[in-house]
Amino acid sequence: MTRDSGPATRDRIHYAWVVIGITFFALMAGMGVRSNFGVYIKPLEAEFHTTREPISRINFLSLLVFAFMQPVIGALVDRFGPRVMLAGSMLVAGLGTIGMSYAPSLFWVGAFYMLVGGIASGGAAQTTATSVATRWFHTSRGLAMGISGAGASTGQLIFFPFATWLLLKTDWRFSYLLQGILMAAVAFPLVAWLARSDPKDMGLKPYGAGDGPATSGPRVAPSATAGDRRVSLAAAARNRDFWLLMMGFFICGYSTTGIIQFHFIPYAMDHGFHQMQAANALGLMGALNIVGTMASGRLCDRIGNRIPLSAVYLLRAFAILLLLVVRDGVMLTVWAMFFGLTYIASVPPTSGLTADLFGRLSVGKLFGWIFLSHQVGAAIGSWIGGILYDLQGNYVAAFLSAAALAFVAAAMSYAIRERPPELAPLAAPAAAS
Repeated sequence: MTRDSGPATRDRIHYAWVVIGITFFALMAGMGVRSNFGVYIKPLEAEFHTTREPISRINFLSLLVFAFMQPVIGALVDRFGPRVMLAGSMLVAGLGTIGMSYAPSLFWVGAFYMLVGGIASGGAAQTTATSVATRWFHTSRGLAMGISGAGASTGQLIFFPFATWLLLKTDWRFSYLLQGILMAAVAFPLVAWLARSDPKDMGLKPYGAGDGPATSGPRVAPSATAGDRRVSLAAAARNRDFWLLMMGFFICGYSTTGIIQFHFIPYAMDHGFHQMQAANALGLMGALNIVGTMASGRLCDRIGNRIPLSAVYLLRAFAILLLLVVRDGVMLTVWAMFFGLTYIASVPPTSGLTADLFGRLSVGKLFGWIFLSHQVGAAIGSWIGGILYDLQGNYVAAFLSAAALAFVAAAMSYAIRERPPELAPLAAPAAAS
């Protein structure tokens, strides 16, 4: 870890690493609480005498709210800074999760989950984390994005087994109540205390400033980087590569959060696995997510973003097909490790391409739209998975659709041109803090 990024930070660790660490923690907490909703499918079915499709619809609507909040969140982050968004998300997620524990009907479970999984967790997600990395890191940006992205994986590693253990020991209401208290009383004050929006807030330069042009990989020549220009959404939307990023990330959401994450535990239980065994497999997957995401970020720093992104989608397609033949604990462990390496590894190359192609000052806004497509894909995937299950009594068609689309995403990612397009930039006002 470099300790010398300028006179203000000589002989001590640059505060950028503290900020990326607290961003990791915020994503861990926010995405951990929102992502474990699949654990509660069967308890909610039993308590409210319903089927899988209505519960899948709650997740679908929540993910749509999450999706369409991303451009708004990106604009708010560009305007007010990541600190406000991260801390506020922790507080709102905590209060909303407590509300879920008192929900008198499935309607109110859904209403509170819109708040937790759609709005609050949407603020503690990759749109905000990408802004943190591009503000605080001039070099090692891919690694920083990998670290912050791994926070969501760590949330899965911790919260899936934790929520399942609470569910088996108590009930779903107390499980949500305790998680909400931890978010409001622990995560919120910690993030508010340590997070900072911009190096200028502390009289610092970004990590590595002065070491050369910012870039996510050596394959992008210094003269080709987008640098500090601002690009409008309209200008980006006229570029082919912007749409390839959006469509690839739509498939990413469909094949991970939508199909696998939400439906995996009931799928595993339908095939004879104990609920805790399935939750532990998701926890193991979360642990390998961390390895895969950080390795992806480091690889992007070394060779660029396009090839790693295509490879991630290709490996994911094979991993989904493997799940269809998992029948024992050993195979379940192997699958969780294999799939976990690909789960969030698409984030560093996608966000890195956004910064390199369109400029770091446009990342919050443009990645917000790209991440919107991810969450729309996740919403559609979670709902379609429930519909196909109710129609067929199994998940075979749902999993095959996810694998096929992942192959398509690999091809689209490979077609991206890894050089900044000729676009008319906006005037570059002083960056918001």
